Amino acid sequence: MSIFLFLIFGCKDPIDADTVKISEDANVNAPTDLNGLTSYLFQEWDNENQDVLAAGVENIEILGAEYPTDSSNFSERSFEGVTAMSSDDVSDVELTHGYNPEDAGGVAIFLQSQYSIDDHVSIFLLEDQTPVEPASPYYIRTITDDADCFPLLECDVMTSENDIERKNILVDTEHQTQKVWRWVTLQDGRRAISGRTWQPALADTDKDDIIYQNYSVEVWIPNDSGTLRFLTTWSQNSFEFSDALILGSVNDALEACDDYLVE
Repeated sequence: MSIFLFLIFGCKDPIDADTVKISEDANVNAPTDLNGLTSYLFQEWDNENQDVLAAGVENIEILGAEYPTDSSNFSERSFEGVTAMSSDDVSDVELTHGYNPEDAGGVAIFLQSQYSIDDHVSIFLLEDQTPVEPASPYYIRTITDDADCFPLLECDVMTSENDIERKNILVDTEHQTQKVWRWVTLQDGRRAISGRTWQPALADTDKDDIIYQNYSVEVWIPNDSGTLRFLTTWSQNSFEFSDALILGSVNDALEACDDYLVE
């Protein structure tokens, strides 16, 4: 679907609470609404009790069942105006940029991928991420821990540092992020992955366009059709993009992963 049509019809606002059931694990009460789930996935990512994070991932899957996650029309599976996170939500990651996370607006999107979760893990490991990041002429990833054991499920967490340039006819900027992934065992025994990303500091750059702060949460859930993907990203920038344009760019990146794997 073109950006023009997307701007006409728009995407959905985040759904209200109580539209999907809570995790069946009576010991863990994860949020059920999209706004609550996104901040929950960031805040609870490194909870020592992995069932806490698993409950959030399971509710994302329940939520995704309400939408056509395989639709070619990404306005049917995306959401504008996701509630910003609080300082408490991001309190366990080191931030020196000095900006308030409550000023970072968010968007979210689902996508049903035809490829397995192991296929997607192979993309995590690419040093050059530009084949799956159409908006980035430069994107270098350095895996900083557990690149050998994570793909084999022999360790639970993998970490990375990322040096990224974003460039198009409207913006030219760069920033550095930390990105981490964690295997999560669901109640039925499937192994999903939950990831989160954050920008620790302002970029040391001469470019006029500046990303002040950026965060994201991602989920990969194996299913009979391949892998259900979900991503929320929040950002505050010196430039103004509509939510529709941001979602278009994010959708391009998600679809680029499947395009890369088919090749």
